Amino acid sequence: MLSAYTDLRKRLIPNWVSLLVFGISVLYAVTLGEGWLFRVVALPTLAFIVLFGGYLIGMMGGGDVKLLVALMPLIGFANLSQFALHTILFGGLVALLVLIHSKVQKSRGEISPDDPPSVPYGVAIAAGTMTSQPMSAKILAYWGMIF
Repeated sequence: MLSAYTDLRKRLIPNWVSLLVFGISVLYAVTLGEGWLFRVVALPTLAFIVLFGGYLIGMMGGGDVKLLVALMPLIGFANLSQFALHTILFGGLVALLVLIHSKVQKSRGEISPDDPPSVPYGVAIAAGTMTSQPMSAKILAYWGMIF
């Protein structure tokens, strides 16, 4: 949720947020036991290779790529398609809201008509993460064991 807040307010996901998310993701993956190495090494590496292409052609920001890569150990391969679907759907909703807000601001003269709107995709990533089941229940149970 911190990434959603910073991306919404500043259109920036700080590196320390992605590192914190990765640390929590790794701890979670290790507690699962078997298969943790794939979740911690292979899945983030594959995600980086795919997502970096999107960054290079300007489809997504660097903070979005880092956050998505950091989440891979937490999400795992089995929940990846559900996470992707949720994130894409929330991304479309966020983009639609940003376009509407931008049109209103332009009509009021609050921003220049030439300013392109930017989508805080960290909001969609956070929403996709929190709604991807059964991962959310596992996260809450995991934190319950710690505290």
